[in-house]
Amino acid sequence: MNLICKEFFLRGGHKATLLASVFALSLSVSPLAAARNNVSPDTLAAEWAHVSVSTGVKKDKATIQELLSAFHRHWPTGVFNRLLAEEKGVMDIKNGYAEAQFHNPDTDSVETGAATIWRRKNGHTLLGITIDRNISDFGTKQIVIFYDYNPATGVLTPDPKYNGCSVPLSHAVFRQTMELPRQGRNIEVAEFNPQLSVSLRHTCAFDGMKHKYSSTVLESDVDFVNALPASAREYDADLTPRYYYFTDIDRDGFPELWLSDLTGDYQQMFSVKESTELLGWNDYKTHFRFYPGVLTTSGGCGTMCFLSVYTVIKDSRAVSYLNEITSGDFEGNEIVTYSSGNLDDGYENTSEVPVREGAEQVQAFGLAYDEDPEWREVKQVAVRNRQQ
Repeated sequence: MNLICKEFFLRGGHKATLLASVFALSLSVSPLAAARNNVSPDTLAAEWAHVSVSTGVKKDKATIQELLSAFHRHWPTGVFNRLLAEEKGVMDIKNGYAEAQFHNPDTDSVETGAATIWRRKNGHTLLGITIDRNISDFGTKQIVIFYDYNPATGVLTPDPKYNGCSVPLSHAVFRQTMELPRQGRNIEVAEFNPQLSVSLRHTCAFDGMKHKYSSTVLESDVDFVNALPASAREYDADLTPRYYYFTDIDRDGFPELWLSDLTGDYQQMFSVKESTELLGWNDYKTHFRFYPGVLTTSGGCGTMCFLSVYTVIKDSRAVSYLNEITSGDFEGNEIVTYSSGNLDDGYENTSEVPVREGAEQVQAFGLAYDEDPEWREVKQVAVRNRQQ
């Protein structure tokens, strides 16, 4: 087959040199596609899973160009027409990847289409397609499509049960988007919300037939260990977060991030709405407990001494705190003292609180409860470049 080098235009006006088959032979639009208008994203999302697509190609290693062209003939879309008819985008036959971008005037949204193929051990080919629509500041609405291509029949059979990378949503506030690979065979699923300072990137590895969950990277705007006070970093222990969990302490719809080291002895709670702020930490001598809108850190503070720090959280920010110290003497007498302060612009103004008033404040917090986190493992914590 004759091969030529094609230059497509990428997003941002950059160019990429791509190895592609002669478009005059393989990218012509079939009479069926020419006779059909572009299908809407909503129609495609509702109907693709119910229709098998005949490719007209019967060979062991059908290319991304051939399979995507067959899909487009049956389901013509503006974004892949941009690639296949106008030759603007990425058609990387060597790596089995295609990508294009298109402004849809009907929906006034920017659509990005991507497609990747994987060779399966049974001789079939897996075709994955994603179409993203930029619908709001929150992000995109994504259509995810998978087909199994049988070289013996030349048919693309829809596989709606194949989700590519099965990752439970970390919290309802997040949105998941799937990213198909141009290099390698792994799929990544990103969890994000532009109002949160952290995001997650999950990887699913291809085993020759399907993708399986492999690992998670937690991305943040700060180094969590360095965000701890010196007193929390004085231990001879690895404080690197190895597990994470999201819980909404103040019930404002934006969760707090609960982190743990490998042993579970050292844990931290961070606010992650808009920016990252330490709310509390514990070590092997202390533990977290909760009231509605209140994070409590409790534990020993010396001989016959027990300390509870109540941190009041509103709108995902620590606004005030109450310290309760219970101590005793050798005669068995118990002494309780309270102190409190407001947290305003990082300044602490601690003052003593009468015992009765302090006890009433604790009672006003409501019923205490413990939470058993469903820990999820994190392979790495990545700090984003603040200049980006």
